[in-house]
Formats: sequence, structure tokens, C-alpha cells
Amino acid sequence: MNDLSPRVYKEILRLDLGYFAQLCFCELNPQAAFLPNWHIEVIAAKLAAVRAGRIRRLIINLPPRHLKSLLASIAFPAWCLGHDPSAQILCVSYAQDLADKLARDCRSIMMSPWYRLFFVPHGMQAQPSLFASGRLRRPEAMTRAAGGNLLALSLATAVSVAAQAADEIKSGKWEFTTQMQLPGAVQSAPSGQAAGGNAPMTRIACIDAANPIPAEAQCKVDQVDRRGSLVTWAMTCNSPRGEIHSAGSARYAGNTMEGTVTARVPGPNGQPVDAPGHIAGRYLAPCDAK
Repeated sequence: MNDLSPRVYKEILRLDLGYFAQLCFCELNPQAAFLPNWHIEVIAAKLAAVRAGRIRRLIINLPPRHLKSLLASIAFPAWCLGHDPSAQILCVSYAQDLADKLARDCRSIMMSPWYRLFFVPHGMQAQPSLFASGRLRRPEAMTRAAGGNLLALSLATAVSVAAQAADEIKSGKWEFTTQMQLPGAVQSAPSGQAAGGNAPMTRIACIDAANPIPAEAQCKVDQVDRRGSLVTWAMTCNSPRGEIHSAGSARYAGNTMEGTVTARVPGPNGQPVDAPGHIAGRYLAPCDAK
């Protein structure tokens, strides 16, 4: 992701829990190297599905030292509260000392400068007075207690992480809907392009793991990076106003896909304008036989 602009990088970290958790690890363990592995991607995808409401009961079974607590009890609550400060989360541990440590770590993440940069503009006003020294104290946000077992986010429908190598991208015919938020001065840009108007743009395309990003005929996918079910890309499209460069990140989860896009569109005075957007996809059926 070294070639992405700071704005796109920020949106990817806000959207993708896996990348967000990696940043949390580096914040809490500055002397340790983060070692990516497929199981982290799987846990992040399942927890993101919990937040989205696609999974209501989840059990995570893994040996110690596999970052379960970091993902589920530190990064996930901080990520959820960043997106929705009114969220109510109950984290339960078997011991008070561990509950306090997880709360302190979560507080450290939420008080960090980079967390405020990502989430404060979206309503998360993280002030020191909101936090006690030993425990995160926001009655409307989070409660931590001892007694019981880790994770009262939602439990049952067991997901055995060891049984899955990663969330794969489901091959077939998909419907994709993209909606860009363009400034008023450039809303006359032609529809159907990567940065077309504020009206949603929908298209149907056949995709697979090797070609996970749909592109119009006038567009060229410049770069694609896939890590399990997470896809990041850069694209260039031609329009009457000139070239439109865009970059995005999306995660596939079963029959759905969701992500963000940022497009740099030609402005009225020749100056480029960045336009954020959202892309969502849903699986329809197998592709027609050729």
C-alpha cells in the first residue's frame, strides 16, 4: 500500500479491521515485529461481519498467543466505537487483572493520535476525562468485567478458524453498486465513470479470485492486491473531462462485498478534486457458460 495517497490509506484502515488490528499491535508492541498470517484475516473478517449484523453468534477457538485478545477485545471494540460512538459493548474475561489490562490497552489505542485522526471527524470525541486510570469508563460505550469467558459480543454458531484457510472470493456473477460523493462543482461529470454523479451506479460482472474487481470498458485496472478476501486496487478511467484515477479497498464475505473508493476527478478549473465513495456487491448466480 506504499503507493496509496494518505487519504486512501486512512480510509482502508477505517474500513478494514485486519489492517487496523495490525496498527494496534504496532502501537502496543513497538519492539515486536508483526507477523501476518491467514488466521488473522479470517478472525478480522468474522468480527467485521458481527459488526455488520451478518453474524450474530461467534466463537473463536485458537491456542494462546495467536492474537485473539488483541483482535476481539482491543482492536474490535476500538474499531466499532470509532465508527459508532453510541455502540454498547460488553467484554468479559476470566480475571479482573486481565480485564483491566485489556481496558488499558483499548484506551491507549483510542487515545493515540492516529486513532483520533481516523475517527474523531466521524464523531468520536476521545477526551482524557472520559477514561479512568485503570479502566475504560464510558457507560454508553463499553463495560468490562471479570468472571466468565472472553467475548460477550455474541456467541454460538461456532466458527472453527483452524478449519478455514481464508475467506475466499466466490466466483460467479455479481451485482456491484457504486456511489460517489462529488462536490457540487463537478457533479456534471458523465455517469458510468469511476466518479460519475452522486446517483448510484450499478453494473453486473463475472468475477473470480484472479479478477476480483469489475471494470468498465473505458477503464483499466492498474494494480490489484489480494490478501484472502481483502482486495485493494488502483484504476484509471477515461472521460470527456480527462483521466480519472481511483483507488479502493473492499472485502468479500460470502455472498456480499463492501468497500470504499476514492477517485481523483478533473475539476472545473483543471484542478483535480478527490471524491470519496462506497461500493457494495452481492452474488447473483454462476456465470453463464461461454
